[in-house]
Amino acid sequence: MPYLRGRPDYDEQAIQLQFPLSGEALKEYLKYGPAVNCNQPEFGKSSKLRWWSIVRREELEPSLEGMVGDFGELLDVRVTERTDSGVVQEITVIGTDALHKIRGGSAVRRALGRLNSASFAIQAIREHDELPVAFAIWGAGWGHQVGMCQVGAAGLADRGWDYQGILSNYYQGCRSVRRY
Repeated sequence: MPYLRGRPDYDEQAIQLQFPLSGEALKEYLKYGPAVNCNQPEFGKSSKLRWWSIVRREELEPSLEGMVGDFGELLDVRVTERTDSGVVQEITVIGTDALHKIRGGSAVRRALGRLNSASFAIQAIREHDELPVAFAIWGAGWGHQVGMCQVGAAGLADRGWDYQGILSNYYQGCRSVRRY
């Protein structure tokens, strides 16, 4: 649907970001991010805005095997495809015996331990160039990244926006029509 598009949840005039971001710029954006409408602690959990976790290899392997089958010992997990906005579309699971791909944001989120969103980066933590001991995962947001951010909408309302302005911000090209 043309009106169901992800939208930046910040003032695009004040914050100049040009997506797609380069690899390092994207990692920084996912860690720190700009001042966004959805960073409203009085309306929602700030821990959902930018988040991170460390997952031990032994904990991650069963979840990945459940999605793709046997791959031996886990050597790495790499992001192999993103949308222009940085959302992960595909990861590659690299094992000692096989290589598998997982496609689709919800499948990727589920495979990696029910992540808050598919906007994330992942890095293996290794000791002495051996098998990874854990994986650091950090990301941005909470949800499917399509449509309206409820916390962002509350933040805009708190700043004086009316419902029509909020709806037109998130659903560009649409208009509200009274039906009763």
